[in-house]
Amino acid sequence: MDPQPLERAARRRRWLQRLTLLAVLAAVLYLGLLGSRVLWPVRYESLIYEQADAHHLDPDLVGAVIFAESRYRQAAVSPQGALGLMQLMPSTGQWIAEQLGLETPSIDDLLDPALNIRLGTWYLAQLLDRFGDTQLALWAYNAGPSNVDRWLETGDSPFPETSAYAERATSVRFIYRIYFRFPLVRSLTPSLVF
Repeated sequence: MDPQPLERAARRRRWLQRLTLLAVLAAVLYLGLLGSRVLWPVRYESLIYEQADAHHLDPDLVGAVIFAESRYRQAAVSPQGALGLMQLMPSTGQWIAEQLGLETPSIDDLLDPALNIRLGTWYLAQLLDRFGDTQLALWAYNAGPSNVDRWLETGDSPFPETSAYAERATSVRFIYRIYFRFPLVRSLTPSLVF
């Protein structure tokens, strides 16, 4: 009996198995990215790029902060009264606008994505400059710089919600790094905002 037909059949079977595995892996990757994009939406990319660049921030950090703050919901209002994509308290938004020489923003103004991202990125950059550490800046963005100063002075732990916030922003930053550095990935996956 000639072994060549059996060998050819075995080779075809191995190739078919490899192609099937490759197709399954491609489908899993695509669906994983699709799931990621649905779970971790991206909106306002041009505003994020523009303001991140203006304030020397990584766009993925800005994207992760927006996710952690509002999940990309423009009209988000927290129970404490923080507003918009980057969840600025009205008093903080007014203080930032004053620092930037802008008119005092109204509540509606703070819900505008362009202004909200401009003020929020400026504030985040200031906190990074002040504390010199991303985690401390995230704590300060969430709980205020005076609380972080106190925690550093006393050695106390941050509020549980502040720790959870910083963990959330840090953990999704990787996803946003992929989205912002590889536009092809972003364009291949639809984005939904809950």
